[in-house]
Amino acid sequence: MSQFIKKHDIWLRLLSLVLAFVLWAIVMDEENPNRTVSFSDFPVTVKGESQLLAVHGLSLIEAEADGVFVQVSGPRNQIQNKDDLRRRITAEIDLSGISEPGEYDLAVSVVVSRAGVEVSSISPRSIHVRVDKVTTATVPVRVDAAGTPANGYRIGKPEPVTTDRVTIEGPASELDGVAYAYAVISAEGRQATVTEDCALTLYSDAGQPITNGHVTCKTGKIKVRLPVYPIETIPLTVTLKDGGTVSAAQTKVSIEPGSINVVGDPNVIAGMSVINLGEIDLGSIKIDVPLEIRIPLPDGVRLDEGQPQYAKVTVTVDGVSTRKLQVTSFVPTDTAADTGAYQTAVVTPQVEVELRGSESALAEVDANSFKIGLTFDSSALGAGTHSIKGVVVVSGLPAGVALVEEDVQVMIEITGTGSDTGEDPAGDAGGTPDGGGAEGMMPTDAPDGEGGSAA
Repeated sequence: MSQFIKKHDIWLRLLSLVLAFVLWAIVMDEENPNRTVSFSDFPVTVKGESQLLAVHGLSLIEAEADGVFVQVSGPRNQIQNKDDLRRRITAEIDLSGISEPGEYDLAVSVVVSRAGVEVSSISPRSIHVRVDKVTTATVPVRVDAAGTPANGYRIGKPEPVTTDRVTIEGPASELDGVAYAYAVISAEGRQATVTEDCALTLYSDAGQPITNGHVTCKTGKIKVRLPVYPIETIPLTVTLKDGGTVSAAQTKVSIEPGSINVVGDPNVIAGMSVINLGEIDLGSIKIDVPLEIRIPLPDGVRLDEGQPQYAKVTVTVDGVSTRKLQVTSFVPTDTAADTGAYQTAVVTPQVEVELRGSESALAEVDANSFKIGLTFDSSALGAGTHSIKGVVVVSGLPAGVALVEEDVQVMIEITGTGSDTGEDPAGDAGGTPDGGGAEGMMPTDAPDGEGGSAA
């Protein structure tokens, strides 16, 4: 083994290597050559913002870059600790020279606070900025619901609780582009009314979100209330009033639909066993003819989606017959001070009336005993065609026969002026506007008209 070491001079070679390394270290320490270090996306600070706002009322709206590439060079021992070196470098742009709104290219200033270290490269060397006056405005808040409530429930209209208007801030030139602040509350799986904090997003008139970041909303969130109602099915009913020889015991009532779905305040709905459509007078309703009645609802309750607003009520009577007659005899009375001012004529040729009773009693009715009384003021109505209310008058009805409806609508026409002729137009026809004819007219002294035929 010793012969091998001697033969190949291993100790001598190891010593030479160590001496060479020591010599290199001494030389490097004495010469300390320069090196370069690079920093990508080095942050740029902004100087003079408070002065720009205080003196000129301007703010920095946009800077096209917030970082630059920086390269520095210096002695190796001054730059070898890169983290420490980074803390000794500052890059900034200065806004203090700006006094008017507009766009500017500002030079990037890079300073190194370490002896012997210099900036060798900056990219980009300037940053494009925009400054403008910042002001405020208010815009309305719109809220909406997204999602589907639990089965058997409906949502109402969501409403903002905190406020219905918010303040926005930004460049004066861009505030007009903001139309409203929008918040969405989730309705997914809801079974009860809820109030939640919802984030606001600014939107334009075109329904597009404002995403440039120049305009901001001073209110980040608002409380939104979402009503959630259970769907309830409530039956419909009516109250019958005896009249016209018919009692409620003789009738059958059909209501279409028989029930409706409603939503609303659970406390109110809990007290609704039925919805009464109102009272029907059996003395005036037409048998077997559907009558449309608007469905009444209490405050806090509304119809569910797709439910009808009206119900059709049909009354059928057992053991009672009906007879229809066409009445063509009209008895007009003009109450105008100057009855010769206008000429009037009845436009409606005939009016159908309905009688109710036993078949034998209905057969005894004389159609010629019916007349339509009309009372009107021709001067008040003036020239033209008018719909007025007439009153059906009949004498000598057999016992057990009843007139279903006494009031009817009749069309009359008032033309020209008859003041020069001396003629009295009251013998032709007349009426009052919107069915306003006088009731209780006594036609006993009126001329008889021709009787109508039975329907």
